[in-house]
Amino acid sequence: MPLIRRSRKASENDNNQTPIPDEEDDKSKKVAAKKARVDEKSSKWSCLDSCCWLIGCICTVWWILLFLYNAMPASFPQYVTEAITGPLPDPPGVKLEKEGLKVKHPVVFVPGIVTAGLELWEGHQCAEGLFRKRLWGGTFGEVYKRNPRTGSDLVSTVVADRLRDKPLTRPTDVVFDLKNDYGLDISYRVAWLGVEKARGEVYGDHATSFDQLRWYSNSVMQKNPNSYINLEFDPKTGSFVRYFISFRACIDGFKHCRPMLFLDGTFLKGRFKGNLLAATAKDANQGLFPVAFAIVDSENSANWEWFLHNLKEVVGGGRTLTFISDRHVGLLHSMPIIFPSAHHAYCLLHLQMNLRDRMKYVNASHKIGLMRKLRECAYAPTVTCFNEKFEVLKKSNPAMIEDFMKDLHPKHWSNAHFRGRQYGEMCSNAAESFNNWVGEARHLPITRLVDMIRGQIMEQMLDCRVKCTKWAGVICPKMEKKLVAAYNDSRAWCVSQANDDVYEVHSHPSVLVDVGKLTCSCFQWQINGFPCSHAVVAFRNSGRNIYDAIDSAFFIDTFRATYSGTIYPIPTVGRPLFNPAECLIAPPTAKRPPGRPKRKRIPSKGEVVQRIRCGRCGKVGNHNRKTCKEPLQVGCHMI
Repeated sequence: MPLIRRSRKASENDNNQTPIPDEEDDKSKKVAAKKARVDEKSSKWSCLDSCCWLIGCICTVWWILLFLYNAMPASFPQYVTEAITGPLPDPPGVKLEKEGLKVKHPVVFVPGIVTAGLELWEGHQCAEGLFRKRLWGGTFGEVYKRNPRTGSDLVSTVVADRLRDKPLTRPTDVVFDLKNDYGLDISYRVAWLGVEKARGEVYGDHATSFDQLRWYSNSVMQKNPNSYINLEFDPKTGSFVRYFISFRACIDGFKHCRPMLFLDGTFLKGRFKGNLLAATAKDANQGLFPVAFAIVDSENSANWEWFLHNLKEVVGGGRTLTFISDRHVGLLHSMPIIFPSAHHAYCLLHLQMNLRDRMKYVNASHKIGLMRKLRECAYAPTVTCFNEKFEVLKKSNPAMIEDFMKDLHPKHWSNAHFRGRQYGEMCSNAAESFNNWVGEARHLPITRLVDMIRGQIMEQMLDCRVKCTKWAGVICPKMEKKLVAAYNDSRAWCVSQANDDVYEVHSHPSVLVDVGKLTCSCFQWQINGFPCSHAVVAFRNSGRNIYDAIDSAFFIDTFRATYSGTIYPIPTVGRPLFNPAECLIAPPTAKRPPGRPKRKRIPSKGEVVQRIRCGRCGKVGNHNRKTCKEPLQVGCHMI
């Protein structure tokens, strides 16, 4: 049954019912308390109100100042400044115009305390947005990006001084520096063009530099008499072919060095490419001593043979020479013909790299093990020790080692079979160091390249002459340090004497030392040309002077004699201007291939490279049509 809700009607008694007095008092008290709280809260000043008020004041002042700045005349800041500090100096253009100079260019370069910038010569309104503005009360201010007037000529002017000190300045560095120093945004191409223009102004043009070799060679012979220079060019076409140079100070200095030369070639990075062939020796303090160098079109057999013929005119004395190289084919063919009595050693590091390249699909640990065993064979002092270690090497990989050694005789790379004086030099690191030493010069035109190397050798000879004046003792510091290390290693060994010359050193194992014949049964004395630890302790017990057993090539007096010569500068004050009518030597007839120049090293003999036939020159090698750098006869045009 549904529920029925009933409502009661209010009666008259209910409507006429009066409130109780206590209830009215409570209600009035609550209303009064609420009103008091509202009044107290409205009377306080909050932090948010303060911040809003401050922001409003700042905005108001900012808009007022902005309105006044736009409304006031342009000369008002100048009037205020002159009223405070006095009259301002005239701008550069006005000052120079008062001196009687006429305006040729609308922009001047103004150096500053913090930075420098470009300012307008005269205040033309049409160009104000293109250059820096000197703001009122400050230094240089606004800069507009992508300035259309910041071209390669401006970049060339800015970076010219930097290129004199740093020839290898890169366009990316120029873009970064112009952005930081001057606030200018330039593209990479504009920076590259500016650097090339500045390099041409500072170092000369690559094409005309070949003809300047005639003047440079004559100047060298005048300032440095008895130097050896050979300049070859094609008389029919007038194209440059080869250039060989050796200064007289280098020729005389090599007579006091050990009879050992490091041969190597490296590629040039200029416009016409080419290769640099060099012969480097070592002085008494194990330092590099450049003897001769040449510029050729490529590193081939004909150029190496020509280089050795010229080198024989320089060093072909009565001494038996030792050559260390990376086994280039041209050297292998021409060395026995030009220097029949010389000894030719192969660089051990290159041999190890060649052995590594032959091992394809072989794990790294096995490769390292074979290279280590090959090194042990090379350093083996006796034939018996060499045979033992060589058998271990062959057992590791018989087929590959047999194929690797078929054209590699041990007399060229092992101490046990080598018959020359190698002085412990197993690698051609000296030649590689020379290539790195002339790294910056390889980018320059040929005349500046030769002169920069000449300057480096001149400074080196001066530094060595000054340095050796502070040395005390008999032998050079590096060799003295080596001698002290050998003495410290042998201090605990006992020595037994057989006669006046023969001693037995009780090391592990024991060895026999003959101080009269300057030999040791460990063979390190004979191989290195310097006393070993056994010889040092034997001389200590004999009471003899150890310096009598050391080769004079390591003496300080020999070092002084090596650098006693002087290479004189070649001033360019008297250099004649280039005259196309008198040009005799033109650049080599080579066509530069497209694309970015490759910077890979030249492989030595034995390195495994992929051999393909080039579609441009038709030769078989490791290059294709795009990477081909072989010279092509494209016609000779005299410059």
